[in-house]
Amino acid sequence: MRTFSRDRWLVVSNPDPELQRRSRNILLVGLILIFLVIASLPLIAIQPDPWPQVLTSVIGVLFIIGVMLLARRGWIDWSTIGMVAVLAVSFALIPFVTGQIGLTPVYATVAVVVAAVIGQERHILFAMLICIAGMIGQGFGLIGQNQVSPSPGEVVAVGVILTVVCGVIAGIGTRSVRHAIELTNAAQLRAEALAKQLA
Repeated sequence: MRTFSRDRWLVVSNPDPELQRRSRNILLVGLILIFLVIASLPLIAIQPDPWPQVLTSVIGVLFIIGVMLLARRGWIDWSTIGMVAVLAVSFALIPFVTGQIGLTPVYATVAVVVAAVIGQERHILFAMLICIAGMIGQGFGLIGQNQVSPSPGEVVAVGVILTVVCGVIAGIGTRSVRHAIELTNAAQLRAEALAKQLA
């Protein structure tokens, strides 16, 4: 009888330990983002016109699933770029769907944090540039539209959400790095033990 193994679904068969680490992080981040989107649907549903946001959320989830499938197939760099692009574009489009910028630009930090956890330096730079481009586009695209200042409650809610999301994603990165160091140390100890036996 086959038993369910969580790790079996989070590991990509690849001889490179670094690529295994990054692929696992991509899959974990993807699952977290999908959960957050699903959890936010009830809040979106109570908005006056929820369907545009619901549609964009569904499209975002489908893209995230596609990125996760790329990671499972071992296309780590493409899946990293895809994940960052999905996040950055999603945050950039929100004001055009709702007509309000509000605190949306600060969500761009999530894309940068995700890039730091699942990618390399070039992916972090890519995340920064695409997020800045999105913010500039928001600024120019919504010129002339009346904007409503966010309430203190909205500011606090956004702060809590960002703190939790960035904390969880950073925790994934820290855990994966620690695991990689443990594997390296274990391999070094085995090599030293073998060298002593052969001496």
